[in-house]
Parts: sequence; structure tokens; C-alpha cells
Amino acid sequence: MQDMKLFVYSKEITNPFRLFGEDEDDLTKAIAWVFAQCDEFLFSFLDEFHIARPRCDAIEIRCQESEEHSRYDVEISEQDSFGLIIEAKKGIFLPTKEQLLKYYDLIKQKGTPRKYIFSLTNADVPEYRISSIRQSMPGVTYAHVSYSRLIEIARQAIKRAKNHKSKYWLKMLIVFLREVVCMDLKDSNSVYVVPLKGDSIVEHDQQRRYHCPVGGSFTAQPVNYIGFRYDGRLQVINHVDSWQIDKDDQGNERFIFSLGPDIIPSKIVKTGKCFRGQKCYCDIDLLLTSDSLREAIDKTKARRQ
Repeated sequence: MQDMKLFVYSKEITNPFRLFGEDEDDLTKAIAWVFAQCDEFLFSFLDEFHIARPRCDAIEIRCQESEEHSRYDVEISEQDSFGLIIEAKKGIFLPTKEQLLKYYDLIKQKGTPRKYIFSLTNADVPEYRISSIRQSMPGVTYAHVSYSRLIEIARQAIKRAKNHKSKYWLKMLIVFLREVVCMDLKDSNSVYVVPLKGDSIVEHDQQRRYHCPVGGSFTAQPVNYIGFRYDGRLQVINHVDSWQIDKDDQGNERFIFSLGPDIIPSKIVKTGKCFRGQKCYCDIDLLLTSDSLREAIDKTKARRQ
């Protein structure tokens, strides 16, 4: 017998976690469900942070609970062993320190002998960020895990899973997380186009890299392609082979993008009616075939409507 197709709001549903949705709360519901359905996954996750394995019948997993004006994403606890709060975010940015301190005040009141707070985002976080947060939460172990690492833990748990049900939920979770939080950047054909001048041109040509502030008038997320324009036209496009976040001499965070080989437009792509210093996003095929950057912007917007 073949499976029938299910459509919700005209969109075919092939993964049960898609019925939740795709925001941060939906991600944590999916993760909490698989923790509860597959002890191999939960124990592998706890092993990652050297948390002693409790008895399954003593574990409580709570999701989206509200206590004292704070709502946490997931709490995993065993009264005689440990308490763990997980706060998940889509994107690369950690929860604010103010938010984490609310969880700190909350978990400090609990009677468990060992207390943990974990953040979950779509990036590996620099150690200086983690150290700063740890110093503000004495008596509680703070750690960070990326979605890509969580997926790898789930993959390893499949090998140890004792039954087909556990393997099914793990596979569905992996697909869901990849689709919602991990595939958007890797498979994106969007080009982040920026103006370039002076030392930045030398940095591009000789060091094969580009740096810019995180957020503000610049991108707040890593990008897959960067296009560089100067002298009134698009000069080159580069794939971002890798990226990291560090601090400049003033202590401000910045992206460092390592660039792949140059992609040179086969035709002149003029800037067009773009105001000075503007950054924008264009689909790479439209950028390479349009007569101007303005035309590529308009065509990209029309395609996504």
C-alpha cells in the first residue's frame, strides 16, 4: 500500500515535524519529542557534556514551561542528579545575557545538585563569548551546542538505537533540522553585494578575504556569496568558503569571510540607480545576466513575491 499525500495550506507534508511549524518554539518541541522517544539520543547528548546518565524512569522533560515570568524552551531534569535548561535560537546569535540570567535565577532555586544552562544556535560560538557568560553564572555550568553538532549526535544515536521507532524519529528530526536551520545558507544562491574601496580591495586580491561588522548596516548573518562593486559596476563575485567572528581593535565583533576563486561577470553590470554605499542581495543568475545591479535587485524581488 502506498502512502497517501497530506497537504496543509497547499503545502505537501512529508515530515511530521512540519506540522509544528518552523519557528524556534517548533524546533524545541521537535527536539524534546525525540529526546523523550529515544533514550539513545538523550544519553548521547548528555554524554557530550559529561553529564552522568540518570535512570529513564526518573527523567522529566518539559517544553515551553513558564515559571516566575520566564519561559524556557526545554528543561531536562532528574531530581537527585541534575537540572538542565536549553534555550534555542534560529540564526547565529546567542540568547542575550539578560535572558540567560533569568534562567540562571530560575535554575538556582531548584533542588538538583548539578545545574546546567545550554544555548543552541546555528553556529560555533567563539570561546570569549562563552567565557563571558560563564563568569556571570557561578554555580551553574553554561555550554553551547550548534545545530550541526546536534545533528551529528542524532546520527550517532541512530547506530545505537534499539528499535525502528527510535531510528524513525531520529531520521525525521535530522531532516527537519537540516531543512529549517542548516540548509538555507549552504544551498543559497543569493549574493550579498557590497561596495569595495582602498585597503579592502587589497585585502580581497591578496589575502582572499573580506571583513565587515556584524549587524548594523551590514549583514547580521553569514552569507554564501559576496559580490564586490567599485568604479560604478560589479567587479567580481566570490563564494564564501568559510567564516568566523572575531573582535576588531575596538572590541567590536566582525565577520571574517574567506573567499573562493573569482567569478568574473561576462558582461558589464553597472551599478544603476543604487544610492551610495548600499548593500543588497541578488540571486546569482540574475546578477550575472542583468545589465545593472538595480535591474538584478528588482528581478530578485519579483521572483520572491
